[in-house]
Amino acid sequence: MKTLHRINTRDLPATLPPAGAYLYGYVDATIDGYNKIQAGATTYTLASGIYRGDGLAAAVTTAGVSCGLDNGIFSLIPPSAPDTFRCTNMLGVLLGIFHAPGSNPTDSVSRLDGQRISPVAIPLSGFSVRDHSIAADDEVLSDRLVRDTGYTYGAARVLSIDATMHRWSLDALLYGWCMAGRVAFVGPNASGIDAGVPEGSALGVRIISVDEPRFIGAAQLWATVRFTVAMEDP
Repeated sequence: MKTLHRINTRDLPATLPPAGAYLYGYVDATIDGYNKIQAGATTYTLASGIYRGDGLAAAVTTAGVSCGLDNGIFSLIPPSAPDTFRCTNMLGVLLGIFHAPGSNPTDSVSRLDGQRISPVAIPLSGFSVRDHSIAADDEVLSDRLVRDTGYTYGAARVLSIDATMHRWSLDALLYGWCMAGRVAFVGPNASGIDAGVPEGSALGVRIISVDEPRFIGAAQLWATVRFTVAMEDP
């Protein structure tokens, strides 16, 4: 995987550009470091399970703290408002509410909105998909090594996904959560990814590599990032 250049996080505007698609990461709440948030003197724990980014709001709400998600920004409402919040582990960071675990309690609030786009629920302008031919790569390698036969191992379908996003979403991507492991690209058509339906959804893909962002225009407010991913078995 290439090393992407981190950029400075900007203050979010009052209104973010509308999302045409999303890139979601997965959070394993069976791990103690990703499943707790404190409101007032009470610590609330998520039920054991693996949650996609857009499922975190419901999981936090079920745990006892009302949680919403809008265009990549999570919000929290304490059970006894107004009250304070404290980030006891990485869950508050993944929600985009806190910058680091162990943060000091917030002021007493009736609602707490994320200060940045969540690194597990990243809005995209859109994305396009094409198949990546493993066999063709193997044939070139075979020619260079002067071998008569090339071999392709595995049955995974490998795709190249070009995702276009605003600079604020790129900040969230550069946090790194959605640059490795399992992710989901979700577009308007949730029936499944297909080379002939580039606006579809690639559910449960695993990152192979992430290229450097290619900025669009002199202002560099928009960028396209290429992901090489492997489709998981349905």
